[in-house]
Amino acid sequence: MSFANADHKIRFCHTVKENFLTREIWRTSGNGFSAGIKTCGGGVPICQEPVSSSFWFGDVEMVGSTEQARHWYAEELRFTAKVGSRAVIDAFATVPRELFFGPGPWRILSPMAASDYWTTEDANPRHLYHDVLVAIDEQRRLNNGQPSLWARLYDQLELTRGLHIVHIGAGSGYYSAILAEIVGPGGHVVAIEIDPELATRARLNLAAAWPHATVIVGNGFAFRPDRPADVIVVNAGVNNISMAWLDALAAENGRVFVPLTTANGGVVP
Repeated sequence: MSFANADHKIRFCHTVKENFLTREIWRTSGNGFSAGIKTCGGGVPICQEPVSSSFWFGDVEMVGSTEQARHWYAEELRFTAKVGSRAVIDAFATVPRELFFGPGPWRILSPMAASDYWTTEDANPRHLYHDVLVAIDEQRRLNNGQPSLWARLYDQLELTRGLHIVHIGAGSGYYSAILAEIVGPGGHVVAIEIDPELATRARLNLAAAWPHATVIVGNGFAFRPDRPADVIVVNAGVNNISMAWLDALAAENGRVFVPLTTANGGVVP
């Protein structure tokens, strides 16, 4: 199929800026925080033990399990990224981010100070459940992308169960896992990574929980899947669109997300 006669949707990336939103979602009875219950969407409890207000500021040891932190993180993404898809939020609440970056402490990059990495205080996985980038290879400035940005984009792409998705630029596999969680066992994710070492890491990370995600070492710009893709997500900046991607899209409602960049690395608005 050619670009000229196909009804394709192309979504171009631009910088998404959201105001940080602080929300108090405690239910109290009688004595302030003493009976606080923190819940995520759908009434799923994520912190059912009494905690002090210092939990919010990180000046004392955090209370609660890693799983609780993961649910809190997903719920916060729902608001900061204005995500309407329950499937997207559930995926972020399910996939363990720490699985994809090796043992901590980890090097972190804040979107508020994008030039300076810093190190988490210790190897507690809960440090990863914030809207921050995590270094995969700091020397190359290769990072796991900002969660709120990708949550927002996945929501806009209207991803559903059963889709066939090609994910170009898989890194160590975290967002490939998020996509695989969204499409479910009846769907399929083909994750393309040009770096053989990273592809091996992604394959190992995805093998147990997401067998419907396949990792391929290769040049994503020229990659052609063996069957049409419902969605192609490009997780790397490019300065033009590959015709191979357009030809690989399903004829009905095929769509591709491409973060176009300028020669100096900026993102095209």
